[in-house]
Amino acid sequence: MEKMEKQTAGEKLTAFLEKNRKVVISAFIVVVVLLVAFVVCETVLSKAKVNNLAKLDEITYVLTKDALNADDAELSAKKSSAMESLKPLLGKGGIVGARANYLAGEIEVLNGQYGTALNYYETAASKSKKNYLGSVLLYNAAYCCEMTGDLEKAVENYKTASADEDFLLRAHAQFSVGRIYESMGKTDEAVAAYEELVNRTPNLEWAKIAKSRILALDINKKSSR
Repeated sequence: MEKMEKQTAGEKLTAFLEKNRKVVISAFIVVVVLLVAFVVCETVLSKAKVNNLAKLDEITYVLTKDALNADDAELSAKKSSAMESLKPLLGKGGIVGARANYLAGEIEVLNGQYGTALNYYETAASKSKKNYLGSVLLYNAAYCCEMTGDLEKAVENYKTASADEDFLLRAHAQFSVGRIYESMGKTDEAVAAYEELVNRTPNLEWAKIAKSRILALDINKKSSR
């Protein structure tokens, strides 16, 4: 109890966001669907590809419709049904295969199967090297690497995702680099990662939290001398 009371506001916010990341991931599906709708409108696609993308939109819609009000049994049924529907699309190439594997990865994260989710994300990445899904997949793969204990690979993926100036979660990805280094006891690397975030986007909330971590690490370093 005493430890919890001593947490700073920044640490509490960080803990909350990390704990609820599954919700963030699920919500991000909606963003991806909207982006795909734009791409479909702007790009000449084959009839088969259009049909498969429409199937993916339908699978996503059925999965997410009323999900917030569903009980555990209903959610489990939704996820199982979605995975079954995705099977014919997982082996497709290009954006269809990428999106199918991406969604399968999201479902496995919600199931707590992080190793399996990582495999889906990596497969999706191999099919989407030149489209908007790249940084999303790296970010999600990094999270799965964390959950499976591969922290070095997690850092690598977060770093690459944070280098994408158009990535919506760029700041959080950079903060995560510092956070993981900190958990590994690599204080100098953590401070460098936090400082990069502060210098890059000083007014964002993640940068403000990074500043508090820099101060905390500095105090700990001085007290241990």
